[in-house]
Amino acid sequence: MDFRLWKKPEGNKKSPLLEIICPRAHNLKFPEMEVAIKKAVGHAKRKMDSDGAPAAAILFSEGENFRFTITQEEGAIYAERVQKLLPNGYFISVAFNLLESSEPDGGYNGCNNGYLVSREQVLHSPKRNLTTFEKDVVGNILLPEFQKNWEARTRELEEKGELFGSIDFGFDQRMEHRICADVCQSPIYFEPQTITLVSAGGNQVSYYNRLAGNRMAVVTNDSTKPEPVVYKREGTVWGIKALEGFHMLSVFENPANPQL
Repeated sequence: MDFRLWKKPEGNKKSPLLEIICPRAHNLKFPEMEVAIKKAVGHAKRKMDSDGAPAAAILFSEGENFRFTITQEEGAIYAERVQKLLPNGYFISVAFNLLESSEPDGGYNGCNNGYLVSREQVLHSPKRNLTTFEKDVVGNILLPEFQKNWEARTRELEEKGELFGSIDFGFDQRMEHRICADVCQSPIYFEPQTITLVSAGGNQVSYYNRLAGNRMAVVTNDSTKPEPVVYKREGTVWGIKALEGFHMLSVFENPANPQL
């Protein structure tokens, strides 16, 4: 794994566990996402150099990219394009979603696929909960068959005990990625060293209660909110800074006066 050494910052300033960069623009087309990733990588590298954080994540909100018109094989190719944008010598990951289909012409068997991409691996995990987000994209004509296939896939994932995509980083920390309403979807285990990243498009606060109690923190980039929302366990502290086109969050564990 291409982990970066945790550099001790100068003075008494404590290093963050993770830097999270959230693009403010929502529902970006893929070429626009690539531009945003390049800019976010620059912000992440500068912040990691100054604060000594071992890892950073770029977290997009839930978007309608491709609207079920590409296959899952084509989605994997786009994810590999994201992977090539990530630099050597820094542990930076990107969390986003693509609307894919298992059929070349789209339609009845769609998947809202969540991706967690680093230089070392491309992970994907289908969204389990079918919501109005997908229903509005599909439309009423295709919806009955679409919903039937979606629910069958979710049952299969549940029967297998399939976990959501996650990557280890730093010293015994882990980042996990979920899409929107899947914050309340099993499996949810007690993972106090895990920070869950959520790409959302209108989640209710109550959805987060169970997951937040089992994580170090849950960080959401929600297209309906003016800035990222953080749900955390006691002892976890975070700070947020506004940048041009982005919000940047730093997650600390039991810090003394964390500084952004």
